[in-house]
Amino acid sequence: MKRTGIITAAAILCLIIGLIPCASAETFTFNDFGASLSLPSGVYSKVITKENYAQNADYLISQGYDMDYVTADFEEEGLYLMAFDTKNGRRFILTAVQDANAKNYFDLNEQNDDMRKDFRTSHTDGTAYGLLGYNYSSAQWKNYGGNVMRFLQTRYTLTRDGVQVWQGAQRRTIRNGYTITLDMQTPGRKVTDADVKALETIMKTFDFIRILPVPELPIKLVISSEPPAETHSDTFTLKGKTLAKAKATVSVISTSGTQAGSYTAEANGSGNFSVKIKLPSRGNYVVTVTVQREGSMDATRTYSVSYDPHRIIATMSRVPGDILEGKTVIKGTSEGGVQVQLIVTGPVEYVKSTTNKNFSFTVDTSAEGDYTFRLVMSKKGFNERTFEYTGTRSLTAEERLRQLKSSAIHPEYSRLTANAESYNGQLFVYSGYLLECRQGDGSYLYTIALSKSGSSYKNVVYLNSEVPLSVSVGQQIRFYGTKTGDIVVANGDKTVSVPKFDLLFLE
Repeated sequence: MKRTGIITAAAILCLIIGLIPCASAETFTFNDFGASLSLPSGVYSKVITKENYAQNADYLISQGYDMDYVTADFEEEGLYLMAFDTKNGRRFILTAVQDANAKNYFDLNEQNDDMRKDFRTSHTDGTAYGLLGYNYSSAQWKNYGGNVMRFLQTRYTLTRDGVQVWQGAQRRTIRNGYTITLDMQTPGRKVTDADVKALETIMKTFDFIRILPVPELPIKLVISSEPPAETHSDTFTLKGKTLAKAKATVSVISTSGTQAGSYTAEANGSGNFSVKIKLPSRGNYVVTVTVQREGSMDATRTYSVSYDPHRIIATMSRVPGDILEGKTVIKGTSEGGVQVQLIVTGPVEYVKSTTNKNFSFTVDTSAEGDYTFRLVMSKKGFNERTFEYTGTRSLTAEERLRQLKSSAIHPEYSRLTANAESYNGQLFVYSGYLLECRQGDGSYLYTIALSKSGSSYKNVVYLNSEVPLSVSVGQQIRFYGTKTGDIVVANGDKTVSVPKFDLLFLE
């Protein structure tokens, strides 16, 4: 991606005559997909590109981004530009990807009305980007003319794990073999007309500096009813849409190579076809759909199907990773009437069951250690099915310190001294006043008063430290320490036991 500065003729003129203030724009050129655009000057406080994202790591982290994901997005996932309008609470994102749609359409302007309609309606019916959590409330074409031509105008809501992530407005097209999306995102609020206007301001500067000729493309093929990945029925129906009167061939081949079958159908005048498939026996199969019509390249889709009449059918939508966070969510969908039990072993013991078709378990994995998650499914007449996962919870230094602090106790002084022995070995947190320091062999013993009234101190404890503390007599401190015992001291004609702590850290 090349970044260049452009001064327009109008800008030069206003600089010469000095009659009006001039605001230059930042222009970006993207050679990969042959386009350019400009950002209005003074609007976007941060503009992140592939060339500078590493230098802006601190800013991106402060905005909640994980730099590993940012790197992958810029280097592998088609992200080209991020621009942050912090004043108005929105961000502009430009992506261009060579996805399946880009390969099938290459240039939407060169396709017929039916193909453009399919692309548009795939947004509103949930078949495009629906699995990623996008819900499009509108999708309409707009022809910007010139080299720009058609872009799909959309508004959407992005939801993940049942939680709304953000709303946004997009402009999307397919050209030069890329799916190109200009996306104005509004985290934490609804999209307004002002946000759409800000997107249109950028869109008016967008231009294609190179337009590639459309190569020979595969025949259109959209599968509307896919083969099941798992099934305990030996029959299923595959449905799809292609060009009118095209021939659809479905081949079914056992992965063991011992069984095979072939089915054909002709698409009707609207391009729709339907093929009923019967699997010969229990096993794993490769199902290949090929559509052909004279004058067009063949198009093919391939699927894997596992058939077992006694298997419980289930799909896992969220499973534990190798590295665990403070909470771990396991989600999926099973057949009706299936009992799903989750058994967790490790730092915590967790067992829970449900018979809901859509099941979800949330496990507290805040404790450090190795975890095993065993999901057991059972249903009368079917074989028991098990999913097993393992993961490790490792605390960061910050998390470990936070957990340490949360576990510290601070009973009243009277209770501390009355139950002195039972408190040995436990972690405490107290605030007090430094009264005295005595140095011994390699350590320092500090006298701390936990309370003060006027010039009088009381409720004394001892604090042992391996290093000297940078505090002065009379200064108030807050310490975390482990109770190691008591020191017996004389108090007039009596002796008293004073609690003693080993210092962990000061706050």
